[in-house]
Amino acid sequence: MPLRIVAEWLATCGGCECSLLDIGEPLLSILKVASFVHIPVLMDTKYYGQTGEVTQLTLPEADVGIVSGAVRNDDNRLVLVELRKKAKVLVACGSCACFGGIPALANGISNNELLKEVYSKEDSSEIPSRRLPALEERVYAIDEVVKVDAYLPGCPPSPANISDALSTIAGGKLPKLSSKSVCDSCFLAREKKDITTIRRGIELPSANEWGGRCILEQGYLCLGPVTRAGCASGSEGPRCVQAGYPCRGCYGPLEGGDQYADMLNALATIGVDPATLPDLKGILSQFTGAKNLSRWRSP
Repeated sequence: MPLRIVAEWLATCGGCECSLLDIGEPLLSILKVASFVHIPVLMDTKYYGQTGEVTQLTLPEADVGIVSGAVRNDDNRLVLVELRKKAKVLVACGSCACFGGIPALANGISNNELLKEVYSKEDSSEIPSRRLPALEERVYAIDEVVKVDAYLPGCPPSPANISDALSTIAGGKLPKLSSKSVCDSCFLAREKKDITTIRRGIELPSANEWGGRCILEQGYLCLGPVTRAGCASGSEGPRCVQAGYPCRGCYGPLEGGDQYADMLNALATIGVDPATLPDLKGILSQFTGAKNLSRWRSP
């Protein structure tokens, strides 16, 4: 019997689903041993029966559940809890599911402030009053709500990493995350040079002008020291660095780490005063706001 896979998206942009669709030919090999029985990005899905005859939200039984997106509203929570009940193995796919991701930037303000900012800046706009999914008190990573068996971070995860993870699960194992940092896997040379200021990203030279040197040591903010390696499959090196850009931190912290606190220490160590950086919390907790709530809501 092929593996039954149920995929769901919560508060997300759809980038993880695009990566899944971009797997290409390797997906054909996966489909020989697995079947997607529910995947909203590809097929019409019904939560309450074909004609609405079912009173409770229902998802199919699954060997594997894949969830992208964070928990932002009560509908997200209902779908997630139901999938956890129906799936033998639950995979958090993408930074939003793993750490809160970009949606968790909203944890920096209250829901009332958020709604006011979005709907009350123009005379013609008003906060919707019809029945819509109610916002949760804050944005949650999915393992703050249910038990998660495997993690596949990234914004988004690469098609190759998704393919490798599905193949590993089809083989009866769970995918493992790297224990190394992005710096440990980076092909740029570090010279252990101190800097005093962080330069603006718009000043960033093209990759062929880096001279093979560490981006951070040239004065550009790179979260490689505090971010888990693994964004690129194989040994190609970090994906952002390959593309000519510093690491943004989307793969999340190392085991037991805290990107916000650890990067503050890293910057201080090389001579940078973190207080000189604009939007410090937004930059250093860009993808992990769900699990850094105490720092987000501090006065």
